[in-house]
Amino acid sequence: MKISRAKIRISDLLEYGLMFVIIFYGQTVWLRALDVDYDLLINLAVAITAVLIVMQKSVKKRYFQRAGILLLILLFYMAITRNRNAFIFQRILLPLVVFTVYLCGKYEKGELFALFKRFSDIMVALSAISVVLYVFGSLLHLLPYHYTTYYWAGMTQTAKGYFHLLYETQTEEFFGIRMVRNSGIFCEAPSYAVPLILSLFYESFFPQSISKKRVAILSAAILTSFSAKAILIACIVFGLKVIHYAYVNRSPNRYRQIVRLFVPIAVVVLAVTAVSVFDQKTDTVSFISRMDNLNSTMTAWRSHKLFGVGIGNEAAITAFSVRAQSLRWKGFSIGAPLLLAQGGIYMAAFYLGGLLNALIQSKNKWTVLSFGIVHFALLMSSNIPYFLSTIFILAAEYVVQKPRILASKSQLYDRKAAVPTSAGLSAKSGTDPSL
Repeated sequence: MKISRAKIRISDLLEYGLMFVIIFYGQTVWLRALDVDYDLLINLAVAITAVLIVMQKSVKKRYFQRAGILLLILLFYMAITRNRNAFIFQRILLPLVVFTVYLCGKYEKGELFALFKRFSDIMVALSAISVVLYVFGSLLHLLPYHYTTYYWAGMTQTAKGYFHLLYETQTEEFFGIRMVRNSGIFCEAPSYAVPLILSLFYESFFPQSISKKRVAILSAAILTSFSAKAILIACIVFGLKVIHYAYVNRSPNRYRQIVRLFVPIAVVVLAVTAVSVFDQKTDTVSFISRMDNLNSTMTAWRSHKLFGVGIGNEAAITAFSVRAQSLRWKGFSIGAPLLLAQGGIYMAAFYLGGLLNALIQSKNKWTVLSFGIVHFALLMSSNIPYFLSTIFILAAEYVVQKPRILASKSQLYDRKAAVPTSAGLSAKSGTDPSL
């Protein structure tokens, strides 16, 4: 029995370690300052996942079969294009296949979203720390500070930092006021926004009892980042949750009719806010860069519609850009159009297939659809299609199966609750078992 408890503790630590690597991969100052190679982090994530697979009590043949299907789809693309196959193998194929094998087992045991909770746990902790350091350091100047040098956007940069847990990497003029942005441990506030939004979505939709404290901490980090993208997408998350409460959730509640009255008003307020923020951004370098990114990626895609110009082949797209030199230094800032240009309709359909599988197989279709909307917004505003977080989400979407299929295959049916234990979530994790 002691051995069993030790295994549980070790697997928990390994899963937290895996989630930390996935977060760390997303353009952190630590990564840039230490000059850590991205492939090293991918190999570390794959190694941790492989150990977790070995530690699982039973790894079934069908786990490898499901991963094998994804493997064949990618191998076919690699055989057709024969362009930058090493990039595809390292950044997409390898982590996706390993993640899929592990997540199949977690899903059947009802523990899949316990992993997302670990991701959110880390982000809530980092958010709380960054907000405290931002208030007492960046705003009130009461804390000791240091300077860190790192390579970012094509040049060596130096940022003021506090305890290596908050870096002042950017300032932003927000409605006429120049403010330091809360970037946390990331090189820029928009990069910080990606894991913040993913965590905010989890905290808003999956726990059976929503923690107002955790949502407030994440919201405070988003607001102090002064990232228009983060704030707008956070509003979308809250809007989708309100719609779910008012129209989708059928449990009896006397306040639902009142909420329904305010939904149209909230939509108008959100639209006005979005237009106001959009108007503030139209003459910024960031907006101009994104519009150029969109134009160059769409032009490149039209030249190779089915299979694209090649995954990771940014040079072929840069040729169509009027800001080519800036792109070579800073890279692209939008992900979905970049994926379409590089991978064509084939790879775009492969990514979309994960969401469609989860949507078709899942019991809670509104939650899946809402996540699809939020994730697409992130992909449209961030260059993250090959990030570990995106590959992990893609694997999670592809492992979702209908509860009755799992019940017939695994006989994992909880007769007391009359609900398949493989519905995707664990009662111990305190998350909603409706997916």
